[in-house]
Parts: sequence; C-alpha cells; structure tokens
Amino acid sequence: MPALTHYGVDDLQNVLGAFGNLGTDILSGEVTEEIKAINKKTLRKFKMKEACEMIGRSDAFLRKLEQADKAYEPEKVNGIRYYTLELINKIRDKAATRYVRPKGSNPIVFAISHFKGGVGKSTTTNSAACKFALSGLRVLCIGMDGQGTDALYYGFIPDLDVSPDETIRSALLEDPKNIKSLIKKTYFDGIDIIP
Repeated sequence: MPALTHYGVDDLQNVLGAFGNLGTDILSGEVTEEIKAINKKTLRKFKMKEACEMIGRSDAFLRKLEQADKAYEPEKVNGIRYYTLELINKIRDKAATRYVRPKGSNPIVFAISHFKGGVGKSTTTNSAACKFALSGLRVLCIGMDGQGTDALYYGFIPDLDVSPDETIRSALLEDPKNIKSLIKKTYFDGIDIIP
C-alpha cells in the first residue's frame, strides 16, 4: 500500500488539480446558467407617491401626462401604478426637473480610495452611485478592485461575464483610447460600469 501524505492522499498535487478542473467544469457548464438566472438583478419599481417625490411633480401632473401620452404610462398591478427608474427619468426629462450639466462643463470625478482592504470602499462607491442614479444623474463606475466587487453589485459574475480584456486594466496597460468600448450597461438605469 502506498504511503499517504498527512492530508490522507497519495498525491496532493493531482487531487488539488482535479478539484480545480472540477470547479472550472462547473463554472463553464450548465450550473453556470442556473447561477446566472438566480443572480439576475432587477431594480425595484416605485409607487406613485415615491415617483412624484423623485420627479418633483404632483400625482395630478403624472395622471395628466399619462392620459396625454401612453409612452408615460406606468405598469399597473391591481390598480396600483408602478414606475421604473427609466420611466421616472423620462418623465423628469419631459417635466424639466432632471439635473442637466451645463454645456461645456466637465463631469464630476468622485474617487473613493484607501490603502487598506475591507474598509468599505466598494460598498461606499456602490451606495453613492445608486443615490446619484436615483436622483436622475448618470454615473460611470470604474472599478479598480481586482476581485471585481463592482461587477458583482450589478449582476455580473466576474469569472464568467467579464474577461480580463474587458476590464479597466486593458485601457491602463494597452491603449487608453479603448476605454469607451469597456463600458457595460447595468440593470440600474443611469449606472454604467467599467469593471
């Protein structure tokens, strides 16, 4: 009988390699589609009172707009109106209540950084981005986290949905002109990311 290592196996390297291969097979197989289906994120919808507060107009304004143009009609469930953020922003544009950056002005660049890991940088960034987007602003989050936490927040599985050449790394190391091609749409209206 062959001698076992203190881990109880004959060849630890082969066992770990087999586990690695199994993990790769699982991630690239049918299980992946199930994970993606479960992990699919959507933004909640807002009732009329919330929508009025976000838009800065009365419910009478929304009803009148809805009657005048079906493009502004929200989803109705049991007589209750539910507005998507996309529709709220569309109504903000129509009502001229959405913030518009003055022509010729530069966008705001907002950075959250710290030398230590695990202090809430990604969480803070995500919370700020969501707040800005809910206020009607357009946000581009550029993730510098090698773990891809920013992508996870928006429903992407970094190892499956984002290849290394689709990250900010390629613009930083290869060609900065490629940065626009790296932008990914998210489920959250108003937020795009570069993982």
